[in-house]
Amino acid sequence: MKNNRYMALLLLALTSTQTLAFKQGIHENITNSVLKKEGFHSGSTDEVSDSNYYTDVAEPHVEAAHADNNVLDLASTRLTEKTNEIITALESCDKRRALDALGEALHTVQDIVSHSNSVDNNHNIDDMFALQNGAKFHCDQDNNFAPDGLVTGYFSLSGFLSLKPGITQCTGMPDGECCHKFLNKDNDSQPNGDSFVAAKEAAEALTQKFLDNLYQKIEQQFSTRAGYYKNMLKKEQSKIYFVIDDTGSMGADIAGVKSSVNSLLDSKLTAGESPTLGLVTFKDNPSDHGLICDIESFRNKVNSIRVWGGGDCPEASGAALHTALNQFTARRGDLYARGGEIALFTDASPRSPALVGAARARAIIQGVKINTFLTGTCSSFRSVEESEQKNVSIDFPIEPQLRSLNSIEQFERLSYETGGLSFKINRREIASVLPIYLALSDQGSTTLANRQVNSSAGKTAVETINVDETVAGNSLSLIIMKGQNTVFPRIKLLDPAGKDITNDVKVITRRLSSLVAISISDALAGHYQLQLSGTDGTYPIRAFAKSSFKINDVKLYQVPEKEIRHVELVPLVGQPTIGQAVNAKVRFSQTPRDVVLQLVDTNGSLIKSIPLLKEPTHQRRFSAEFVVPEQAFQLHLAGQLDSGGTFTRELPNVISTQPFDLKASPEWSTVEPGEEKIIQVLLTNRDDIQHNIELLVSSTAGSALSFIKDHNIPANSTKTIELKVKVPTSVTIGNYDELIIETRSKENASVYNTTVAKLLVAQNNAPVAVDDHFIAPLNEETTIPALLNDRDPDGDTLIIESFQNTSIQGGKVTLAGDSLNYIPPTDYLGLDSFRYTINDSRGLSSTADVRISVEKVLPRCADHQRWDIGSAFIKDSIVYYEGMLFKANWWSYNDNPALNSSDSPWMFVWKTISECRE
Repeated sequence: MKNNRYMALLLLALTSTQTLAFKQGIHENITNSVLKKEGFHSGSTDEVSDSNYYTDVAEPHVEAAHADNNVLDLASTRLTEKTNEIITALESCDKRRALDALGEALHTVQDIVSHSNSVDNNHNIDDMFALQNGAKFHCDQDNNFAPDGLVTGYFSLSGFLSLKPGITQCTGMPDGECCHKFLNKDNDSQPNGDSFVAAKEAAEALTQKFLDNLYQKIEQQFSTRAGYYKNMLKKEQSKIYFVIDDTGSMGADIAGVKSSVNSLLDSKLTAGESPTLGLVTFKDNPSDHGLICDIESFRNKVNSIRVWGGGDCPEASGAALHTALNQFTARRGDLYARGGEIALFTDASPRSPALVGAARARAIIQGVKINTFLTGTCSSFRSVEESEQKNVSIDFPIEPQLRSLNSIEQFERLSYETGGLSFKINRREIASVLPIYLALSDQGSTTLANRQVNSSAGKTAVETINVDETVAGNSLSLIIMKGQNTVFPRIKLLDPAGKDITNDVKVITRRLSSLVAISISDALAGHYQLQLSGTDGTYPIRAFAKSSFKINDVKLYQVPEKEIRHVELVPLVGQPTIGQAVNAKVRFSQTPRDVVLQLVDTNGSLIKSIPLLKEPTHQRRFSAEFVVPEQAFQLHLAGQLDSGGTFTRELPNVISTQPFDLKASPEWSTVEPGEEKIIQVLLTNRDDIQHNIELLVSSTAGSALSFIKDHNIPANSTKTIELKVKVPTSVTIGNYDELIIETRSKENASVYNTTVAKLLVAQNNAPVAVDDHFIAPLNEETTIPALLNDRDPDGDTLIIESFQNTSIQGGKVTLAGDSLNYIPPTDYLGLDSFRYTINDSRGLSSTADVRISVEKVLPRCADHQRWDIGSAFIKDSIVYYEGMLFKANWWSYNDNPALNSSDSPWMFVWKTISECRE
């Protein structure tokens, strides 16, 4: 109850449907439409669209990100910062960061149109990088908005999220402004829906304009190399990190390793790809040579590797893997991301099974495939199980004490569970394995089958490989791994017609010490049969081929704990926990007709089958909800292509469900250079046993970190750990610091999870305290939610710093949580006021007044008995019903006061007394 105008707005808000800005499907459609015209690969387009989506997830409080509350000037500043961030990311060969910054910028670009009156009042946005604050222009949402200038709508996030009656996103709106609710152009069913189509077209045009400006900036920055950097943005994502053992013992292998890498580089050049490449070499400690985007520069880097030293096997392959994984994002919830790959070459056992086990879990979370090439091991062995039971602390990048283990088993598990393959070969076989590796790493290939096949001496195991029409005519590759077995089974291959083609001229078979690779040229559409017999054992198999129909990515989502505007689901960071409800979103390169998602255990047994539904706003993306099972599982997809033929795709990685999870609070916040921030890390153990947990945190900005490392988490309990973060003074405004928070059980390296807290480095803006207007009843205490209409441009948590204990007229004011309680002077009627100050918890404050009208008000309904059917009331009973008070003229039973009352005491059962307030 602020003033008459506020009351009118409130009534309108309460009778209207809830609206927001362009919903995520619209943002995605606009982005996809423009980027497709610009020649962006679907994988790069998807990354930009995802980042656009995550802007609502990660930055709902940041007014500049959405151009809310007239901060068009801050929105312009953000677009300049994001443009510079894209340029810097391209220059440093961080393609994914460049695509993410582009998505964040485009969200703001599109919100400038959706949240403003540009379409409504025909205001051209000539320079989106130099907009003025809209507060200088008067806006009347009931009368043509703001013809004099560009404005955006008032939006109270706390009001939007409030469950209190009468509190909405319009609560606290100052005079002369328009509410976001009535100005935005969400879709054609909303209050301003008539302008939706025009706004969508205008947003597409402004998106194109931003891209044109970005291209100009790239040309100014890179001159003759501008075309190369534009291609980095547009072409298919591909990130490969080579982790190479350069100790002296690799002398006989290094030429073959270089040949393998060079052949892969040649294939990337031939395909016209623009990959992101990285190199880590290691002996006792890893050396990171960084990311390189220029293929020839990377070739020179690899060819210059010289082997020397070592001799104290085992080596630091575990720490080297973590060094490479640090270059892959952990915040996007990638369950499966095409193009994320590590290739490890070594002839030594890993020094620490703890590090390799943790690297396996990290890679699964980050969607990174790891292929391992093992040409030797150390002389002494210990079982993986024994070693993992004696895990030691993980310290990056230096590995802990020397130890040896069964390298074959360790590397097999590392590769298999991350979706890669482990090539255990002798030094003469490096050249032979090269064609297999090239086919496996081809961006155009897709996995048709990924299974563990149980073979027995007395019974033939039969595996069916479905080759659909998008694969037919291409080469089909089959790999049978020896695994832990001592011999290979007998192998027989039948084509779709049932013909034995094992020794056919079109079939090339390569037999290496640890695998058999079969390549079928010009594969036929239909079902091939792979038959294994003659020996007892479990053999991992992989079938893959080139196809135009691929899985671009798979991500898991969950319902947010607190409501987020525009957002129904948020990405799950880390591994899913047992019993958790998750939503799987699968994005294909082409649109299938229908799809079924199958969860299978690591032995291939079906756990559950769930139909995937096409999302209405994205024709290539399908989704389904399921509850996470207790056992580790893989995802298989089967269905019909748009042409009608059937398909099968089997994700190669293993999803290891976890008994505990962790969260960061806040997950997203702003910070100034040199400022210290406190993050609360919540570890929840959902297991029936205690876990000894080790906490690890890394900062992408090099922030100073302080936290307790070792923790005991009792069964079915949650522990909160304080993480102090001090951002360097040298960090650039507009950049992010991502805190990668990892936890693992000391007893079992497979029990591992991670989350991410994201800090936006930005100049701190002062909060905005807005005057409040309330009506207080005579001689009654009133709770005043003063913070509801106050806001902070950076999304910081607001607190009441101080207030006047005594009002101007002598009333009493006290603190009640995040509200203030007011008691007027005894029997006082009239106007009163007091002042209060808010703080953004980071040192900046703002002051406002609370103005109160103390009035005789309606009596409380709740002070009397409610009338209900079936209740009896004696004479003179007072009841309330539907906001009215009634007095019984005589005994009453089942006489509805609304139908049996009058002002007269004698004509009806009930006498009407007055209205009452809830």
